[in-house]
Amino acid sequence: MFTDLTKWGQDLAAKKGVELSLFIKDLDTGDEFSFNERMVHSSASIIKIPIMMAVLEKGGLDDFLFLKDENKVDFSVVTEIGEASYTTQEYLSWMMIESCNASTNVLIDHVGFDSVNKIFEGLAMEDTVLGRKMMDFEARKAGRDNFTTAKDMALLLEAIYLEDYFGSSSSKKAIEIMKGCRSFNLLPRYHPYPIPFAHKTGGLDEVSHDVGILFGKRNLLVCALTTSESDSEDDPRRTHLLGQLGRRIIEEVK
Repeated sequence: MFTDLTKWGQDLAAKKGVELSLFIKDLDTGDEFSFNERMVHSSASIIKIPIMMAVLEKGGLDDFLFLKDENKVDFSVVTEIGEASYTTQEYLSWMMIESCNASTNVLIDHVGFDSVNKIFEGLAMEDTVLGRKMMDFEARKAGRDNFTTAKDMALLLEAIYLEDYFGSSSSKKAIEIMKGCRSFNLLPRYHPYPIPFAHKTGGLDEVSHDVGILFGKRNLLVCALTTSESDSEDDPRRTHLLGQLGRRIIEEVK
């Protein structure tokens, strides 16, 4: 079935003028289906998954961290709340469930760029890099950015699922946190009923991504990354494509 789906998705993406990378793995049978899985995309907020893992591995989730002015980002949850400090756990939760960019910047300082990039080395995520903080447009202009591929994100998610790279408690906590993601506008967009989905979305003007693990009668790892020329993070060509893909995929596991 997924062989037909990947071909259908590839054709639909071409019609919409969108570059689609797709990687699907049945975690029960080991069967894989993919195309363009090695295409490098700007990662947007899906880079927050490995940041989460670095934080969980470091521990100290009850420790308080100050929110420095340099890490504040307009419209981010912790910036809007306006308190001077929050626990590492609260920053972590806001980063993953609401994609809070200020929380992400605090946590990058907390664990360091190197500890995140070492995860990529350890998992052979050859085309993934954390090169800048969130909303650092000057860094982007200078060529420092965050990049990844569907294949690399699949390697990371499978390592979390199998609990064979990170600590078991870190992996279990990560799945629990990702199941709380409040963004349903991409892969679950056209599915009318709730389904357990441990995932993270990411968006910039030119990209829309949704990666995670669907839990059901079959457990599926799904990484869908899209890029197109656009001036809107909610480019309907990308959101509709991912929604239509998600509807078909979810039907297989519900």
